[in-house]
Amino acid sequence: MTFRYGLFAFLLLFICIGTAYAQGSNPSMTSSSFESTLYSSSLAFSKDMQFAVAVQDPHKSVYVYSLKGNGKNIATINGFASPRTVVFDENIPHRFYVADSTRGAVFIVDISEETYKITHTISVEKGIFGMVLDPKRKRLFVTNPTTGILHVIDLEKKGIILSAPGFKGVQQGIEINSSGTVLYLGSNTTRNIYIVDARTLNILETIEGVTGITDLQLNISGARLYVTSLTNNMVLVYSTATYKLLASIPTGSSPTSLTIPTDNTAIITSNTRDGTLSVISSLHMNVVRTIKLPSPATGAVVASKAKGSNDIVYTLDKSMNILVVNWPMGIVQKVIE
Repeated sequence: MTFRYGLFAFLLLFICIGTAYAQGSNPSMTSSSFESTLYSSSLAFSKDMQFAVAVQDPHKSVYVYSLKGNGKNIATINGFASPRTVVFDENIPHRFYVADSTRGAVFIVDISEETYKITHTISVEKGIFGMVLDPKRKRLFVTNPTTGILHVIDLEKKGIILSAPGFKGVQQGIEINSSGTVLYLGSNTTRNIYIVDARTLNILETIEGVTGITDLQLNISGARLYVTSLTNNMVLVYSTATYKLLASIPTGSSPTSLTIPTDNTAIITSNTRDGTLSVISSLHMNVVRTIKLPSPATGAVVASKAKGSNDIVYTLDKSMNILVVNWPMGIVQKVIE
């Protein structure tokens, strides 16, 4: 089960982050050519579903949206250099974190309908990329695909408490289980998925030979790990008990992120090259619906966590609009501008 309340992507040559927008896809791509085709975006929602925040390459600002009523963009926060990933806190509902790769820092931001405030800056290192939250232990795990160092930030102490090398090429492909004990990290440099002890950062297991990793998420029970492979236009399904491949499911062109609605019946991918969402049955492991989006997608897609809104997912377009999609009906219900 993910605690990101958001979505992401990848890069390297452009040093971009979040959920990726891909110019093209080729199963025989090298790692460097794969990375060079990607643009980044990241979309996250507060636990109470009152606010959303988004970043997207090449914008240097963080966009804040109110989800009340029809929703609207209520603020644009400037002062960042390369905001890559945004993640909301779960213990402080209207607090979120921004990873800025150029500044090499994680910014803590508190928001309301009227105001926002950057309350703290945590220095990490230049090149940081992806983040995932462990709300139980109040920790933030931060990747750096260039140096290969994985950092653990204590959110109460507001500083790094542990770092470990050995994770080059891990961009936005980072996930944590619901108990906060195991991390899953996907590397586009080594083409490995690392299963890591979240307390020590020691590698427990390695799944080898996985190309074009752009996102990975656990299902609600944590029994399955879903991985988007951009270079193969597939979702790969692994058992977390055996780490064996259970299924390879074809999707639309260039799947860059995925999300899982709260009823666990579907896996939904955002496919940036053909501008679609693929709806996959988690029972039958096949695509049951393809939704064509009205505007170019960036790759970020997030399922609603609001009670009674299991049929809604949100995706970000290249104009920084949030598309509200009813996935069982296959329609865009509204656009938050």
